[in-house]
Amino acid sequence: MLFFFILISTFFVSTIDCQINDGEDLPTAAFVFKNEVRKAEIEEYSLNILANINRPLILNTTKDSNVITWSLIQQKNDFYQSENQKPHTLTLFNALESKPRNSTISSKFLCLPDEKKCSSLKMENFSLDYLGIYSYQIQLNNSLKNALVDFNISAHMDHLDFKCHSSNDCFHNESNKFLTVLAGKSISLECSIMIIQNSNFTPAAELAITSDIKKFDQCDLDTRIELIPQSDVHLYLNSSSNIRIYLFKISKRCKQVFNKEFNGNNLKCELKPVNQPVPSELQSLGVIKTATNKINVHYDPVVTQNSNQVLNKTIFYDQAETFNFSCPIESNPEPTYQWRIKKVQYNKTNEKGIFLTPTEFSNFSKEFLIRKDLEIGYYEFECRARTEGLVGKFSNPVTFILNIQNRDKETKETKNKTGIIVGSTVGGIIGILLISLVIFFLVRRSKSKGSEDGENPKIKIYNPQKKAMNIVKENQNKSDRCDECVDLKSNRVDQNNEKK
Repeated sequence: MLFFFILISTFFVSTIDCQINDGEDLPTAAFVFKNEVRKAEIEEYSLNILANINRPLILNTTKDSNVITWSLIQQKNDFYQSENQKPHTLTLFNALESKPRNSTISSKFLCLPDEKKCSSLKMENFSLDYLGIYSYQIQLNNSLKNALVDFNISAHMDHLDFKCHSSNDCFHNESNKFLTVLAGKSISLECSIMIIQNSNFTPAAELAITSDIKKFDQCDLDTRIELIPQSDVHLYLNSSSNIRIYLFKISKRCKQVFNKEFNGNNLKCELKPVNQPVPSELQSLGVIKTATNKINVHYDPVVTQNSNQVLNKTIFYDQAETFNFSCPIESNPEPTYQWRIKKVQYNKTNEKGIFLTPTEFSNFSKEFLIRKDLEIGYYEFECRARTEGLVGKFSNPVTFILNIQNRDKETKETKNKTGIIVGSTVGGIIGILLISLVIFFLVRRSKSKGSEDGENPKIKIYNPQKKAMNIVKENQNKSDRCDECVDLKSNRVDQNNEKK
């Protein structure tokens, strides 16, 4: 019995001691509040944000909410030295603590609109040391819901790079922002940018390549993302940091056949964030970074002759003036022009020499001066153009003809030609008039005969009785005429007898 009593007493004392110890470790108000938040319904969001090094960065919370905490979670350089080591967490703001924020923290991370509310967190000059995950906890107004939001911050380098994958047909001038390509060739272009992070999550960024006049023929559907080995990170960064750095190269490639229409237009590469399933006020989908380059298309020399172009010219020997033949060839880059005398044929009556003789091509300007002291004769000039750069070839030659004549010979020839033309013209006119008169009289005579036939039409109808009567009348008339003739003859005889 005694042993049993002692055992019960010991158990009772131990129970009292445990209750006292539990009372000493009662949670604080802040701890109780956090436990209650965890029990409430929680909405969790994770958002990847692209920031620019050495530029301001502002992180916003959702509307109609009260901020509880802001914190920064970072991986240090010695993160992998110990298996039990956890990421470093820095509290930037805590609404449950009445004490003011650390002055160093408040100078780097500004609370907006004030130190008590802190609905936005601002970094005046974002640097590599600020990379990490910015996490905040909020309580939504008029709701039991709470929200936990993580901003995974990525920083992009200061510029986008263009690159040609065909060195013979394309090159990029970074300093002048010119992309030079060869016309008619399929050119492969790449735009890329480096992304820096403090953790190994996929950057939420994409690239797009466009031009002023048209969409490119073939482009990758997705942006390529490549993780740079840790051993090579220092090759891309000019500064060091005490946090761990993950470096990504994101790129996009397009193929395009360029022609003269592209020359002088802009080629653009745009860095954009990826749309994420979070409230709209937490993200911005506008273009973050744009690189613009002028497209410089090199094309072969071509003949651009127009209606005003003079290739053939005739002048007089005593014509006291000079003029130019202009070589109608253009290309990009601007070509070098060459001229030569291809052929010279002098007038047979003039055997005098000339200061120009048939020559090989030599460099000259686009305009070729024709001097006024050339001799009478027939000349052929030729021009061609040499285009350098990616083209590296000559154009086909263009021929010009110059004919220098004697003014007296030309005047006689002109007069002879004029006389022939005038004589032919007058003879033609007279011939036309004579033919017209003949046609006129023939037409008039035809009309006159036709009108007489119309006034006295004769219709012959055979009538035997009438015909017999007519025959009788004709015989009677003949008899009468015979009687008259007999009377006349008798009168003439009587007259003759009286005279005797």
